[in-house]
Amino acid sequence: MTTKSIKDKTDELLSTIRSVYDNKTVNQGNLTTKLLEYKLCTPLIISGETKINDVSIRNRILSVELNQENKGDDKIFEKFKNTQLLEKLGKQAILNRLADGKIVVKKQKLQEIFPDIRDDRQLHNIKCVYTGLLALKKIVNLNRKIVDKFLLFLNELGKNERTTVKNFLLLLELVAESDKDPRRFYQEKDGRHYLWFNILYKDIVDEHTKTNSSLELLDMSTLKKQLKEANFILDERVSVRFPENEFSKKTRPVTAVEIQPIDIFKNSFDN
Repeated sequence: MTTKSIKDKTDELLSTIRSVYDNKTVNQGNLTTKLLEYKLCTPLIISGETKINDVSIRNRILSVELNQENKGDDKIFEKFKNTQLLEKLGKQAILNRLADGKIVVKKQKLQEIFPDIRDDRQLHNIKCVYTGLLALKKIVNLNRKIVDKFLLFLNELGKNERTTVKNFLLLLELVAESDKDPRRFYQEKDGRHYLWFNILYKDIVDEHTKTNSSLELLDMSTLKKQLKEANFILDERVSVRFPENEFSKKTRPVTAVEIQPIDIFKNSFDN
């Protein structure tokens, strides 16, 4: 019997999310030894203490952080613990659809309600939630102020597209929180910011492994290419002097990249 590693389990989960989002089909056997084909289309809800940070996944999901500020009324929670009530709502929603047909929401209407959502993948996710809200409104008399507040919440939730640059900055924060000296790979001179990318990437990989981070980590050449396309890397061939090693004060010229200004390592230089 083999035990899957955390990485294997993570990869399997991310693969499942992609498959559900893309409506892929899977084959599964039954007692008659025949293979049945299933289309993955069920809404998938995942809860846990660790955020999913893979860029391609984050742009396919609605990630909600529950805290004291957005915590709902305990009385409502206790009421909806009654599964029979939820079953009645679900049954009535199905009966309504059988009688009236599916709820159609045009893209133009969605864009009017959620003007800040630019990513089509997130607009699709929000459409699913909004369609469910419309179905619920046909069963329950919802307070208009509550509905408006929820729509504003969805608009805010869906506009936060995860990009390669945002993900890279989170990777830099991993290194900044470690015991690694950023002087080995980062410099600011005359208002311009430079990275010795090869050394930095090794530190990123090291911290990514140590912390079991779920942040997406591309291979070095692909990462540099995408950061350049996003105009985060301004120049990928700049001669800059960096320390020969972490113990030496001697420097040597290396080929570095010039990047957009960052302040992630500011505290390390202030100390």
